Amino acid sequence: MEFIDMIRDPSVQAYDELWGALRSRLGKSTEENLRSILAVQQLGDRKPSQFLRHLLELTKPHITDKDSPLVRQIFLQAMPDKSLPFLQFLPPETPLDTLAGTADRVVSSLNQASAAVDAVSSTEFLSNQDYPLARANSARLDKISQTLDEICHQLKRISSDSRSRSTSKHRRNFRRHSVSRDRSNKLCWYHNKFGSKANKCVLPYCGASYKTFIDKYPSITGSPFIKQEVFHNVTYRITTSGSPVFCRPRRLDFARLKIVKDEFQYMLDHSTQSTSLAPLQ
Repeated sequence: MEFIDMIRDPSVQAYDELWGALRSRLGKSTEENLRSILAVQQLGDRKPSQFLRHLLELTKPHITDKDSPLVRQIFLQAMPDKSLPFLQFLPPETPLDTLAGTADRVVSSLNQASAAVDAVSSTEFLSNQDYPLARANSARLDKISQTLDEICHQLKRISSDSRSRSTSKHRRNFRRHSVSRDRSNKLCWYHNKFGSKANKCVLPYCGASYKTFIDKYPSITGSPFIKQEVFHNVTYRITTSGSPVFCRPRRLDFARLKIVKDEFQYMLDHSTQSTSLAPLQ
């Protein structure tokens, strides 16, 4: 419907007139095209003076005036918001080169000030975060220290009780009974008495909790190669015929071959495996 008038009353040079109408009615002007190109440009990490040179390069050859109002408008729109109040104090007729130089100094000063504020804020944040963390760590360390003190006190008391009882008249009988009592209490009298020179204790002398667990569940924690009682009569056999499937043997060094032979012999001795029934060829 945009060109209904030209369709109803066509002229002799209809093509040329239609082409001109298309350009004038639907096409964009040079300024609009430049504006659409320049509007998407961003300052980024460049200095304002570098950004100005970039804009002037994009407008060639359509704009030759270095103080073009269009370039000035796009340039100011791309500046950081914090710098605009300072740049607006300049007179409107200020050359773009002067405006860009002033923008360089303003943006640089603002970046330095922002970095200083961020550093102070980070310091305050870390301080506010570290103080509660330090207090929590201090409380945790105090609790651990208190627990260690209690353990040391208990060990000293047990050691002193053992020494006092060992000097009694029934020293020999006490030793015999104290060993069994220490075993039930998971403490070794020999190590309390003789330290590293003790050689008559029953391991583990430190009262390790894992020893009780191992003794309670030998079927779970024991060696898988130890033959155990089977509670069913189900057996498994694989019947094969012909020669065994094999691949080309690879030589092992003497030490590894001995380890492998000992391992297989161990499994044969404990009936965890049996020899093949297939004939060897």
